[in-house]
Amino acid sequence: MLFRLIAVFGCVVIFINGCNSLISQFVGTHKLRTHEMAEIVQNGLGDADYVEINNAWTTGDFIYAPPVRTQKKGLIIFPILSEEQMKQHERGEAVKVQLMAWSEDYTQECLDAKTCMPKQKMTIMGIMRDIPKEKNKVDEFSSEQYQLSENMFFMEKDRAPLEWYYNLAIMLGVLALGFGIEYYNLKKSKVKSNE
Repeated sequence: MLFRLIAVFGCVVIFINGCNSLISQFVGTHKLRTHEMAEIVQNGLGDADYVEINNAWTTGDFIYAPPVRTQKKGLIIFPILSEEQMKQHERGEAVKVQLMAWSEDYTQECLDAKTCMPKQKMTIMGIMRDIPKEKNKVDEFSSEQYQLSENMFFMEKDRAPLEWYYNLAIMLGVLALGFGIEYYNLKKSKVKSNE
């Protein structure tokens, strides 16, 4: 009885989560929104979860956070600046970092050569998501060059929300599982009552 209740409750929670994600992809926070980096420095990002940012600059600086315990992959963390901030940075002035990006997409070769995130102007896309706690080394950027904003945003570069059909499949799967459990228990109780 307890297992049945827990399983059905779990199915309901997963169904609601899948439904929420599905709706968000078309009209909510998971819909791709485009911003200019200068605009983010001024106004922030609001409630956007999936963003494309134009005229963003990487400085060439990054921090490597190695894998922890049984994890297979570490990650690189790097600041994203606007064009104006990049000019300040090149003049040796301190810049206030509003956006910190991270990625698990790197090679040992680029780590050794310190070229994983070269200085460049780019359009960056990803989901707004905190760095895993055990790998968060953002404070190591705090220096004369970089001042970390209290309201800093974090982006996982090149990551997108689950496609809508995966969310739909999750919803249909847990719906079938929930009804299957109830049907099985109903059939079982009928057999017992007929004995």
